[in-house]
Amino acid sequence: MPSEAAVLQWWHDAKKDQGNSVKWETLEHNGVLFPPPYEPLPAHVKMRYNGKELDLPPAAEEVAGFYAALSESEHAESALFNKNFFEDWKAVLKEHPPRCGTKVTSFELCDFRPMYDYLEEQRGARLALTPEEKTEQKRLKDEREAPYTTCLFDGTKRRVGNFRVEPPGLFRGRGEHPKKGRLLKRVCPEDITLNIGEGVPVPVPNVLGEWKAVIHDKTVAWLATWTENVNGNHKYVFLGMN
Repeated sequence: MPSEAAVLQWWHDAKKDQGNSVKWETLEHNGVLFPPPYEPLPAHVKMRYNGKELDLPPAAEEVAGFYAALSESEHAESALFNKNFFEDWKAVLKEHPPRCGTKVTSFELCDFRPMYDYLEEQRGARLALTPEEKTEQKRLKDEREAPYTTCLFDGTKRRVGNFRVEPPGLFRGRGEHPKKGRLLKRVCPEDITLNIGEGVPVPVPNVLGEWKAVIHDKTVAWLATWTENVNGNHKYVFLGMN
């Protein structure tokens, strides 16, 4: 009869082997669904800085829009939220400066109201859609998402869980989270590692770009992974809970 120490060692080895055991033999899927690219605001919609219109390139305008959408919310009442946002926005402005040549150095001189008013108009227009228009929008959305909702897992069609990549925005956190207001950057194909079976077609991203890596690791059950930039959290796409 084996000793107690030998049995204990066997138990630890068995648990270790189970963690590295093969989870699948064949795996085929369509990757993840990225949010659509940013659409610039109409030319007449511009925030103001020190009382004058600020002509922003799309990359900087998009981030300003994140704040504008929240400028009348409780988030904008937080000095920490405003400080973190402004720091990250200034970093974006350094790479994508205003086309009018204005130097943005003071948060207090920023007036996001014109952007806020336009975004509220757009929200109102969406709410005012007829039931038929809303049904058609949902149909188009479901049609767009359909290829990503399932995968072939060992030859069986299975539901995929969180196949959508979350859109960029401002991190809100809870309470006085030290990183509230930080910019959650847009996730690109270059940020994502796919896990897929060997010999199957590698999916083409629905936005421009190439995958960071494509691996064939049968010892893990995730389909895709990337790292969120604010808190460094690792995101995974798994099969649905059912």
